[in-house]
Amino acid sequence: MSFSGNLMGIAMSALVAMPACAQSVGQWDTYGQINLGALSVADGASTDAFLGENSNVPGRIGVWFRTPVDAGAQLSFNLEAGFGMTGSSGFSKHDKSLDVEISRRALRKFEMIVDMPAAGRLSLGQGSMASDGSAGADLSGTGLAHQVAVADTGGGTALLRTNGTPSGTTIDDAFSALDGLRRFRVRYDSPILNGFQASAAYGQEVLRRGNDNDYYDVAFSYSGDTEPFTAEAKLTYEWVGSIEENLVFSAAVLHKPTGLNAAFATGREQIGPGRYAYLKLGIIRDIFAVGSTAVSVDYYDGRNIAFVGSASKAMSIGVVQKIDPWNMDLFLAHRTFALAGDAENFQDIDATLLGARWRF
Repeated sequence: MSFSGNLMGIAMSALVAMPACAQSVGQWDTYGQINLGALSVADGASTDAFLGENSNVPGRIGVWFRTPVDAGAQLSFNLEAGFGMTGSSGFSKHDKSLDVEISRRALRKFEMIVDMPAAGRLSLGQGSMASDGSAGADLSGTGLAHQVAVADTGGGTALLRTNGTPSGTTIDDAFSALDGLRRFRVRYDSPILNGFQASAAYGQEVLRRGNDNDYYDVAFSYSGDTEPFTAEAKLTYEWVGSIEENLVFSAAVLHKPTGLNAAFATGREQIGPGRYAYLKLGIIRDIFAVGSTAVSVDYYDGRNIAFVGSASKAMSIGVVQKIDPWNMDLFLAHRTFALAGDAENFQDIDATLLGARWRF
């Protein structure tokens, strides 16, 4: 049996056995969110509409079980799944219907976690790699509307050449954050010291067939909160077998008295020429009594991501209005995608996303 098979067997046994081993003082908590949006995409030849899940922050439902163990440690179990709905990241001219597909790919988390006060955290099972979210440092409050993963809005849409013929290159092909994902993994997070933390993980893809890569990554993160400022940053390096290596850094800062905020991210392929930079500027204000209003603009500049010699640019404006009494957020964003190459150019794509998220 392979090492990954042994790892899965051990994890499955531990995850199934854990509730039976837990003490009666264990605590159960449930959570979830529904996040739906209407998306309109104009590719230069026609405009198409879509109603489905907002892939910027997909819907989910989950449960936590936590129980104390010896020496002040805590044992936890987290199970989380998506709803299997078609998301805005997969929208294309040929796939614009709302479908619900229940499959193992909807499983987001199935993990056992041991928190040790002096030694850190050990996680085993399906969940975030250390590099998951590495590009996503963002304190703007507008992540529901737009964020560094710009292809989460209309990602399946194909760009047209300037003469109107299809190119076969999609938004998802041309715009990448080089971010890590969730895998079936073993992960270690060090104790937090003055806001700094180190993490490392090894994992494999077990929810999709045909992917036998080994995934390794390391991360160094910071989170700080002072009287005038809140700040966060993350630096990660990811290895995907012997075929891919990515270096990603992101940072964000919020000036709490004014609500002014900024976020920056950059990533570079270490095997290959792809690279990008991303900047977001925003403000959060209490305009309405029901909750804060957040507005931001962003700009993405990628090189050699779609193909060698390509230039990918995206700009957007977004707004998120909190409705605190209902645990709801309303969001609106408009983004323009532009791609150019040394040998050919492409028509711009405009996408508008409008919707609401409800948390429970």
